[in-house]
Amino acid sequence: MIFVGGIHGVGKSSFTSILANKLGFRVIIASDIIKRFASTSLNKHVSNIENNQKIIIDYFLNKDQRLGNIILEGHFCLLSEDKKIVTISDNYFKSLSISKIIVMSASPVLIQKRLLKRDGIFWDLNLISEMQNFELKHARYVSTALNIELVELDEEQRCIEFFIGSLDNVES
Repeated sequence: MIFVGGIHGVGKSSFTSILANKLGFRVIIASDIIKRFASTSLNKHVSNIENNQKIIIDYFLNKDQRLGNIILEGHFCLLSEDKKIVTISDNYFKSLSISKIIVMSASPVLIQKRLLKRDGIFWDLNLISEMQNFELKHARYVSTALNIELVELDEEQRCIEFFIGSLDNVES
C-alpha cells in the first residue's frame, strides 16, 4: 500500500488518479470509507478522530485480501471540531502495512484558492500554512518511526515521470 497524505486542497486526488492509472493501482480515499461507515459533518472539522481511524483500519482488515495494490489517500493531521490541529496516531499507520509514504505540499495561496473553488469556504492562510507544516512534520516522524520510505512532493515535482523513478520495489 502506498499512502498519499497532504492537507485538504493540496491536490492529492488529481495526483493519485494519475499515479494509480500509471501503476495499475486502485485509489481508496480514507474520508470516503469514513463517510460510508460513520456519520460525519460536511465541513473539514473532524469529530471523533480516533474512531474514524479505527473505521479505516477495520475496513482494510476485513477486505485486505480482495483489494489488490492500493493507494490510500488521507492525512497525517486533521482539524478538530474546536479548530485545533490533531496529528493521527502512528499506530494507525502501523496497522495499515504501508510500504511507501508520499506527502504532498503546495503554496498556501494555491490551496486556499482550490478550497474556495471546491468547497466554497475561505480558509485563513496562516491556518493552511500551520496545517501543512504539521502534516509534513508528522509524515517525517511516521516515516522514521515505522521505517517507511518517504517521498515529499511539492507542486513543482508533480510530474509523474519525475516521480515514477522513486517507486522502484513498491509492494502493495
